[in-house]
Amino acid sequence: MVLASLCSGAAGLVRADFLVSEVQPASGGSSTRIFGINNNRVATGESTTAYSNVAQAIQSSGLAAAGLGFNTGGWSSRGLGINDSNVIVGQTQSYSPGGLVNRAFVYSDPNQGPKTLPGLAGGGSAIAQGVGNGGVIAGTAVGADGQNHAVTWDLQGTIKNLGGFSPGGASQGFGVNGSGQVTGSAALPQGGSQAFLYSPGQTPAAASEFKNLGALTKDGASQGNAVNDNGHVAGWSASDSGTSHAFAYLGQQMVDLQTSLFKGWSSQALSINNSDWVVGQLSLSGGGSSAFLWTAASGMVNLNSLVSNLSGWSLESATGINDHGQIVGYGLLNGKTRGFILDPVAVSAVAPTPEPSSLLLCALATVTLGVGRLMRRKRES
Repeated sequence: MVLASLCSGAAGLVRADFLVSEVQPASGGSSTRIFGINNNRVATGESTTAYSNVAQAIQSSGLAAAGLGFNTGGWSSRGLGINDSNVIVGQTQSYSPGGLVNRAFVYSDPNQGPKTLPGLAGGGSAIAQGVGNGGVIAGTAVGADGQNHAVTWDLQGTIKNLGGFSPGGASQGFGVNGSGQVTGSAALPQGGSQAFLYSPGQTPAAASEFKNLGALTKDGASQGNAVNDNGHVAGWSASDSGTSHAFAYLGQQMVDLQTSLFKGWSSQALSINNSDWVVGQLSLSGGGSSAFLWTAASGMVNLNSLVSNLSGWSLESATGINDHGQIVGYGLLNGKTRGFILDPVAVSAVAPTPEPSSLLLCALATVTLGVGRLMRRKRES
């Protein structure tokens, strides 16, 4: 029995396979894109409508998108983040005599519809990129100095400037987790910008931390796009190859997620779940892009190779992943831009190849049993 257990190995899963579902446009529109998903499989993004080719913010828990209730008169909007309470945040845009104006919004009550979030300065643009399960909203707002600044809002709309690597330095906020940690990019005093992780103080009197996560190359540019509840960050960084590479910052250092299999491609990580599964986009300088999934077990894999019912689809970008492994993004379905939801499907367990140490133990056990049997036969004769 000991020999059998040593030599057989335990059964385990070797890959994840997915089924793709199309998110159809709202109100007869022509296209959809999905940017975020929560653990209830409710997603958010944008869709054109039957009345206009201007994109409108949507939510979807099935195959068809539903608008959030924006006035479509000249405004566009997109949902960029959603939490497990179905709170959606994002961006609205309109043209004014002074040019394009961006406004951040939050949608938490269908009876009230979306509400505009304040900026840092009167008339200043703002965009909300993500919302955590603790109710903290992260994004960027233009200050009175004319620069972008990473900010947070609470659900009542109170705004806070997170600062930067130097006093008054520019910054942008992109991702937020359940404890209010924020990631993004901030200007360096010597020029350029790099990814940061902002951690609020544990008490009102405690100081917050604005940590530089560095880059894959010395003094290279980088940006954090998402942060999970472990404080692990995913984003992109300049690399030695001259292209941007997706990275994960897993608590100690920045890890390059792109392998030699994708030599010549650029990549960026757009979302990370609490199991450190990372999704994002691969792209070629000459055009063309593909969605990817990265796990510690399998490395970076083109998501198009993992979908069982891919017919007609080209998955171009994976923008969100939840803790159930459900992935959202957008691509082309028979040549038309469509948002998608990927649902994992169960795969059969197979016996993995034994580790070298297990093979050695197996061999030693076999030799020991053989010698023992030979000695018993000699004694019996």
